[in-house]
Amino acid sequence: YAVYVFQFLCYSVWPERSEINLVAFLIFCIGTSVIIATLVQGPVQKWWKHYTRARLAVPFVLAAVLVGVALLPDANPNPDVAVFIRHDNRMLDTRLPLVDSKGSSMGLLMNPSLAVHDGRVLFTARRHKLEVTLSNGWYNHSSASIEDQTWHSDVLLGTADLDVEAWARWPTSGQAPFQASLTPFFWLRTPENQRWRHLCVPEEYDQVNNTLVRHVVTGPEDAKVFLHNGSISVSFNSLPPLGEERCSLGQDVSQMYLASEVSMDGKVDSIGRHLQCGAMDAAEKNWIPFEHQGKMHFVYSPLPHKIVRAEEDGSCSDVFSTGFEPLAALKRNNSHLEIRGSGQAVFVSDIVATPSLPRPHFLAALHIFDSKLKTYSHFLYRFSFEAPFNILQVSSQLPLVEAKATESPGKPFAFVSGLVVVNRTAVISYGSGDRDARALVMTLDRLDELFTCAGAMTDHPGNVSSVNASAVGSTSSAER
Repeated sequence: YAVYVFQFLCYSVWPERSEINLVAFLIFCIGTSVIIATLVQGPVQKWWKHYTRARLAVPFVLAAVLVGVALLPDANPNPDVAVFIRHDNRMLDTRLPLVDSKGSSMGLLMNPSLAVHDGRVLFTARRHKLEVTLSNGWYNHSSASIEDQTWHSDVLLGTADLDVEAWARWPTSGQAPFQASLTPFFWLRTPENQRWRHLCVPEEYDQVNNTLVRHVVTGPEDAKVFLHNGSISVSFNSLPPLGEERCSLGQDVSQMYLASEVSMDGKVDSIGRHLQCGAMDAAEKNWIPFEHQGKMHFVYSPLPHKIVRAEEDGSCSDVFSTGFEPLAALKRNNSHLEIRGSGQAVFVSDIVATPSLPRPHFLAALHIFDSKLKTYSHFLYRFSFEAPFNILQVSSQLPLVEAKATESPGKPFAFVSGLVVVNRTAVISYGSGDRDARALVMTLDRLDELFTCAGAMTDHPGNVSSVNASAVGSTSSAER
């Protein structure tokens, strides 16, 4: 009986991915069962027979213990990551006070995005958890091991009251002006009015181990909340919600989607529509949304600075494409660097707080991925408020808190996912190590200094700073 019970536990910890050596597995399973039966089952069975009255209390004691455990507060899921870092008297880094309404057992929050609308702070974040399961199956008409890498992924939404004065004090007080509980975006629907589930499943076959690896994602990923014509919109990337059977070969890749007129409380369903101006056979993500003269736009790529105009039905078209010589030179001299977008773009018009660019402009973020070192470096940048929306300045590197992902042995990293400016206070929201929802908070004049210090870039004639490519991906002293 012990072998029958523990065979599943033994199988779950068995390290072999290919076909299991039956003799070795049986020795392991039987040996484990004998040890547990001797050291645990035998003594407990004798106690159970001897104390006939005392055992009547066992169900009640067990129930009380389970209730008590359920009432315990969630443990800190990121004890190795600093909760709060003070950079100077105008800039800090902090973990955002966002909680999952379903509890931390469902997964970790990451990549938050913020916006402000009608006296409320709007939040989106991604919740994810990796589960790996092994099974035996078939591939190309022969037996093979099947490894399902299942990312339980959800977009969560929430709101909180906006305290404008407390927001302005945030960089100096260190106190976040809100707390928010986020709820899964369960009212997100496909155009066919189905729940956003049953996505395409990319597969890779490992011939050496005779293993078919299936990358299963259960829902939408990194969302960005922004405003369009006074209503709330959410853009996100996702594998196409077509199911395993309907995905064409080569098209089982992430695409960009848009949900317009989103109800943050779920009273009205939201339809996610495919943004149709990207490639169908290549991964699309990291588009930067912004609004100009009532029209919805996205920065499709920072280099070239390609702008697309989108409609609420998902149709979109290319409208502008410009260059930025300092970034172009960096790319020419370092082909292993990939320059991508991050977060949202926000309109800034404050000549007092932004003396390095005393005119209306858009503020956005970009990141540089080093394909050799597998590192991310993040920067703010400014682009023109008027068409063709050309880049004007790029800041020095942002001092983000980096962490290692729990699911992989790679290097520590961070990923900017949002940007909002309220009452001369900028909040750059980001995920640290795919497991911590954080923000770099600073006054607007402190942010302006990032565009004037060493490492910043500008396209103004006669004022082009030299860029040391070796610094890309480096870690600031504040992070160590």
